[in-house]
Amino acid sequence: MNKKLLIALSVAAAAAAPLGAARAATVVYGKVNLSVDAWDTQTSAQNFTGVSAKFRGAKINRGHNIDLDSNQTAVGVKGSEALGGGLKAIYQLEWQLDPTVSGGGNRGKMGGYIGNGGGSKDAWKGRDMWIGLKSAGMGIVRFGTVTTSYKQTGKMVDPLWRTSLQARNLGMESPLQKGAGEDGQGRANRTIRYDSPSMMGAKLIGTYTLHSNTSKANDDPYSLAMVYHQGPILGFASYITNSHGGNDSAWKIGGKFSYAGAALFGQFEKDNGMITRSFAGYSGYHASNASGGGANTWFLGGSYKMGRTMVIAEYGQGGLSHANNLGVKRNNDETAYLIAAKYAFSRRTYVYGGWARVAANTEAVGFKHQDLLTIGMAHSF
Repeated sequence: MNKKLLIALSVAAAAAAPLGAARAATVVYGKVNLSVDAWDTQTSAQNFTGVSAKFRGAKINRGHNIDLDSNQTAVGVKGSEALGGGLKAIYQLEWQLDPTVSGGGNRGKMGGYIGNGGGSKDAWKGRDMWIGLKSAGMGIVRFGTVTTSYKQTGKMVDPLWRTSLQARNLGMESPLQKGAGEDGQGRANRTIRYDSPSMMGAKLIGTYTLHSNTSKANDDPYSLAMVYHQGPILGFASYITNSHGGNDSAWKIGGKFSYAGAALFGQFEKDNGMITRSFAGYSGYHASNASGGGANTWFLGGSYKMGRTMVIAEYGQGGLSHANNLGVKRNNDETAYLIAAKYAFSRRTYVYGGWARVAANTEAVGFKHQDLLTIGMAHSF
């Protein structure tokens, strides 16, 4: 399958070349991002009887290991066509792959939130895939599989996004910033997304999902965000619900302020059920009239850039879930923190490294803390 997709990408790019006079050429792009991750889990043996446990929706493995991992390595094609009157047709097809694995379906054990989530290492997996229209006066509308506005704002305040130390891997951002599906996950299938034009730095982003399950025909998820970005100031507010009844929403605020190479950033998420749902995985997202809430999640961070080097520090907490009917443990509050650095060889190539700890505030959940030490390299093309 890998060879077929690569051939398809090459043919698409080659076929577009002679049509340059009529439309913008199709662009093949991507990012390769690999890291060596060493993790160690300190457990509470009396409550951690197996090889792994679930904590805030993540798989926490017992023991320690060193692994070579891919951090959302991806390849895609994108392009546009001028339709006249300032209107353009636009499209994007993007896939995720894992260069550390030959073939698909090989299961690698990682440290839950830390690293890549402890799941299967897929050789090929779809990411954002859509077609749409764009104009300066009307904004952008996309149809297909898209990033929700809730997830979109989350990556605006994470300088370590798509690394092993990204905030959504450490529980400093909720799982609503990752995953894929049609029940409120970070990448939404069967969805329409609209981005308004920016007016004095302010814009609106919205998504609406057309649920394919006939039993949820009137339970379509949607997300909304207001974003303000002008000069050194970034601020946003976002709301998401899957409309499945009961406790089924979350909202957040966040932002960033930059000055003379330094930056302060952070985000606060209020759980009205959706974050607790995300801890239960698909069954939680998909459940009707589910109860739960309380798992408010926040983090603060700072960075300082000196020439080509950026140093980063972050601290965050996750609140415990209230009583729920999703099977999510209630004593699941946590504290997380990290220190890291990035060095840019060029605009497209950089290396990074750092250390992070995720600690359970209540050891009765089955483990005390988990540490990660990582060093990685990324190149965009």
